[in-house]
Amino acid sequence: MDKLLMDLWDKKDYSVKVSLSKGHYHELKEIAYELEISMKKLVNQSIKKSLKDIEVNGYYKRSKEVYVIDKEFALYSLKVKSKHYKELQRISNETQITVKGIVEDILSVYPAIVQDELG
Repeated sequence: MDKLLMDLWDKKDYSVKVSLSKGHYHELKEIAYELEISMKKLVNQSIKKSLKDIEVNGYYKRSKEVYVIDKEFALYSLKVKSKHYKELQRISNETQITVKGIVEDILSVYPAIVQDELG
């Protein structure tokens, strides 16, 4: 019974609250729509791709642009698979970058890579 409970717990999705510009969030939704996948799937495919880059290259790609002044920012809650979240936590502990920051970095680059691969 304990094994069953642990398996169910491991399948739990985590909610990560990220700050994105409304325009960028809209772009992500458009990519998901064009690929005929959910926003959750786009987010998790992007994270999966970045984790593969970390495994192969030792790093993930991130945008060089940092938006600091924009009235159009909002906080969005995104669902991340448990297995991805645990890996992001490990990376966070090693780099001192928050999970939220890592997810924001990933979403600045990897959705376009996923779009190229699936589109």
